[in-house]
Amino acid sequence: CSPYKHIASGTLTQLTPDPGMENGSLPHGAETANDLSYTMEMVMFPTMTHLGQSTNIVRPDLPPPYVGGEGGSIKHELLPVKIPSDEGRVAPPLPSKVQSPDLEESVPTVEMVTFPTMTYLGQSAVDAPRSEMEASRKMDVMRQQAMDPLQVIIMIPVLNEGSILLLDPQSRLPLLKFPIKYILFCARGKTEDITDCLCINVRLQTALSYHCHVFKAPTPDMCQKVFEAIGKCFKNSLKECEFNVKVEIHEDDGKGGWSPVHMDKDCFRLRPNVNKVVILTLSQLLSETSKPLHIERCFGLLAAAGKDIDLAEMSLLDNMKISCVNGSFSVEGTWNNNVPFLTEFNEETPKGSKQQYLTLAADFVIESVEEPVRFVRELKVKCTQPSTLSRLSSKSCTKDPPHVFVLSLKKAQSSTPARPLFSMSDLRNTTSPYENSVAADLVRKSSVKTKVKEEKNESHADEDDVVSGWGELEEVVEEKEELNKKWGLLLDDWEAKSGTLGHRPKELTELCRKGIPGMMRGLIWNYLSGAHADPQLKESYKLLVMKESPSEAENVIKWDMHRTFVSHTHFKDQEARDFIEKISKAYSVYDLEVGYCQGFSFIIAVLLLQKLPEEEAFSILVKLMYTYSQRDLFKANFRELMLMLYQLDKLVESEMADLSQHFRNNVIETHMFASQWFLTIFTAKFPLCFVYRVMDMFLCDGRRVLIAIALGLLKTARKDLLLLDFEGILNYFRVSLPKKLSTDVECNRLFLMLKNFKVTDVRLKKLEKDYPSFLEQQAQLEDPVARLERENKQLRDTVLRLEEENGSLAQEVVESKVDLRSQMDKLEERIDTLSKENKAFKTTAEATHALIKDLKEELQQSKDDYQKMLVKLTEDLQQRDLCVTEYKRLLQDLDGRHQKQLEEMDQELLQANAKLGSSQSSSVGQEASPEAVAKELRARDLEMELAQTKLELVSEQCKNQELQNQLADLQNKLAEQQTGKNKKK
Repeated sequence: CSPYKHIASGTLTQLTPDPGMENGSLPHGAETANDLSYTMEMVMFPTMTHLGQSTNIVRPDLPPPYVGGEGGSIKHELLPVKIPSDEGRVAPPLPSKVQSPDLEESVPTVEMVTFPTMTYLGQSAVDAPRSEMEASRKMDVMRQQAMDPLQVIIMIPVLNEGSILLLDPQSRLPLLKFPIKYILFCARGKTEDITDCLCINVRLQTALSYHCHVFKAPTPDMCQKVFEAIGKCFKNSLKECEFNVKVEIHEDDGKGGWSPVHMDKDCFRLRPNVNKVVILTLSQLLSETSKPLHIERCFGLLAAAGKDIDLAEMSLLDNMKISCVNGSFSVEGTWNNNVPFLTEFNEETPKGSKQQYLTLAADFVIESVEEPVRFVRELKVKCTQPSTLSRLSSKSCTKDPPHVFVLSLKKAQSSTPARPLFSMSDLRNTTSPYENSVAADLVRKSSVKTKVKEEKNESHADEDDVVSGWGELEEVVEEKEELNKKWGLLLDDWEAKSGTLGHRPKELTELCRKGIPGMMRGLIWNYLSGAHADPQLKESYKLLVMKESPSEAENVIKWDMHRTFVSHTHFKDQEARDFIEKISKAYSVYDLEVGYCQGFSFIIAVLLLQKLPEEEAFSILVKLMYTYSQRDLFKANFRELMLMLYQLDKLVESEMADLSQHFRNNVIETHMFASQWFLTIFTAKFPLCFVYRVMDMFLCDGRRVLIAIALGLLKTARKDLLLLDFEGILNYFRVSLPKKLSTDVECNRLFLMLKNFKVTDVRLKKLEKDYPSFLEQQAQLEDPVARLERENKQLRDTVLRLEEENGSLAQEVVESKVDLRSQMDKLEERIDTLSKENKAFKTTAEATHALIKDLKEELQQSKDDYQKMLVKLTEDLQQRDLCVTEYKRLLQDLDGRHQKQLEEMDQELLQANAKLGSSQSSSVGQEASPEAVAKELRARDLEMELAQTKLELVSEQCKNQELQNQLADLQNKLAEQQTGKNKKK
């Protein structure tokens, strides 16, 4: 057991364990902290166990280490700076002077943006460097626990080069530098407490670990500027130039001159059948650091009617004129009223119809840019008669405001230091109803998100809206380790008691308020709903999916499929979307009274995201609808829904009287924003991190939780809502409120707030009893004539709707009949073609059968011939075998006789030699006797005869082998013929 301390030199010192040493006390023998020679406050942990050491474990989802510089080392040097930190981490002290040669550069080599009044709160190791939730937590901790913040000057490069520098305000010497290539993530605080804070996650110099560095700005606006500067630095390995693009339209006034066309709000009011002149002016917006770009020429002004036009379909206007005044480049073109591609503007726009669009484009050649740059403007126009134009108020007649285009350039491959060239990377129009700016978080190697500007204009409200299925945050398991243990123990106890609804543990509600761990959520939802105890639902699902759902439900399901979690990566897979559709259709068959209603698909998608099998998701859906009475909201003219809205309205009036009065002043009724919340259990627009928590509480405590959560949301947004008007309030509920709950911190704050609201069953029951009297009062206050007129109007609307549906159905029937006739004609043509092909195939088949018959006869004849030849060859082979046998016998006889004669001759020679003796020989070279010579000649003749016999034997064997080879060839041919016959059959 070895206690350690982090001392000023940056090393870990092992102290002698002392049994009496307590947490936070001094070691044995030290009376004061000064006795230890430590220069800063320390944190001691005396009962740790050292298990050994090993290399770093690198998470597979982190990027590989950057290798650069000499010897493959990482150049990111962190100077020893006095950095406050959290979680018991203590940083080394601030040096008296700069110690790293890398930081002794007097002048940065790239353009820098300076922010002189920033505060450095400290650093901390981070386990999830890409997690926004982790970044928010670090900023919150640093903001509260920073003991000795450091005033610094931050210098941020304009381009994606160099490093972010931290300078000492007095000495102007660098303290820290963060190379851009080692910065992985940047985020700004979203909650009220940390809106003036931002953080950057930087990789350490020798390991694949990251530290989170937190900064505080004097104001949130200054924090946003720093954040945007870092965002541009992330995004731009290129330079950006801003241009103003302005459009003017002049019409022939009939007196030989031209009068300018004014705008009504954002729409040009044109007169039909009048010649016009269109002028497009381009000017560069220069800042202190930007350099002017010279516009060399323009190829002309293109125009087309409509929006989102393919640039290849645009046509050139006549009589092009180009001028350049004070850096502004103008191109002018004449619009004759008889040009074919703009003839639709020669007719007056019908009343009540939407605006028309006119698209203009111009190609400009800009200095140092390789290719021409095309600027496109889409203009709203309406064609009206002069009498109508004269009645326009002068206040509504304005000129077209300049649109700011941002041109992003990157260095071209052909660029040289002597002649720098750029290529266009991007061109975007920032002056649009959806203005682009840096978003809430920045991640390297991804495009900078855009911050949506909340517009009050009704025509753009839908496009600012958030989509379903967003905001799913990555859980940090380490932070919830204790909570996971509690859930694990509770789950073990629950499983032992079969997990029925009647045996819920006491601590279940409190744990659900803190949130169910993601890895257990599907199982616990199964237990909470009671679906696990009803296996018949799973079996019935297998039968329900095979049945056809009602036609009216089919249409609603198809409509919901196109708007359900379209941005979620899990449901980009068609198989996952098919699961939603299957469960929706199965429920429409299961519940014939209510059927499928709009919004069910959002609930089903949330269930499937818990990795539940489709039959389990269906079972939980059924329990939600029946056990938790969610289906009652859709029954009997939504009476239960109206009751919940009434209860919420009364609770708001009781808890937040000023907000209730503000709603009445602005004619805001509860159903305008809360109907969707209750019908979809908050799944339609809110982030998934919030939706999961809502579903946890809903399955735990039932439907009253929805009212409590709605009350908590209104309490959270109360200050903002009191400052807004009718349109602002509705837009806030649709866009701003869901975005406000996109972090786990805000969700925790909201659910902890629910304890303060006394939304009890007793209170809701009392309001439910008061509801009938409220309805009677509303009915008495309503004028009978007005009521009848209202009912009559509703009936007329119903009749009109049914007539429209009848007309559309009749049109569909006619179209279906036409399509059916066309398909029948195609099928008849196909039948004729197939008949001809069938006839041709029959002819081919007959010819094939005849050929097979001939081949069979030839094969039989070949078999007979082969049989005869085989018999003949067999007889020849037997005859030759007899000859060979005879030759062998003769050869053996000859060999025996020859051998016998040789022995006799040798015997005679020995006797002759013995008789003659050595005395009878006159010399060594004397000739032999005539008898010996004759015998020798006889032996040679016998040898020659033997050799001739052997030669004849070999010849006979060769002939025999040749016959065997011929027999094998015939057998192979017969086998091939038999195989060919089988194939033809």
